[in-house]
Amino acid sequence: MGFSTHWTTTIFYTPSIAPEKFEAIITIGGQHHYSDPVRDWIKSKIWEVFFDQEELDSLHGRKKSELLKQQFYNFWKLNDDPSLANEQLQKITARTLVVHGDNDFISVTQAWEIYNNIPYARIRISPNTGHMPHYGPGNDTDFIRRSLGFYKERVGKIVNLMLEHLYTSARSKQPAIT
Repeated sequence: MGFSTHWTTTIFYTPSIAPEKFEAIITIGGQHHYSDPVRDWIKSKIWEVFFDQEELDSLHGRKKSELLKQQFYNFWKLNDDPSLANEQLQKITARTLVVHGDNDFISVTQAWEIYNNIPYARIRISPNTGHMPHYGPGNDTDFIRRSLGFYKERVGKIVNLMLEHLYTSARSKQPAIT
């Protein structure tokens, strides 16, 4: 399971070179290259409204949170950014679930391109969500339910038990591991 660009690129790159090692993949809000509209969006700094400074400071401290924001801003400058050609995506044999928000700043066309190039892919465009379609009222439970259903079709009993435990914990708002 991978989220956003770098995790998605990693989660796709590995099974494109060793497809026999993967049974199922879920990617969330991902892209397989930085498009010009995404670079322009980052460069515009509109994204700053999405960062809760107080939350970032509480998680990382003020100095580190400022460094993280600067690092994100500099993504638009990357020339050799992580990218995967459609031919690489076509080598992936694992069942793949592509999850994308319909209001994501990363165009839904990227999700469709990923979906169309991975032979055993499914796509889930999450309505009224942005870059994190698995967050928000009801979305977390829906995402876990759908992911659990996808994995149940694809992988062994141990993973199913782990996912069921996570799903039950999310519904009861209890810690997943005690």
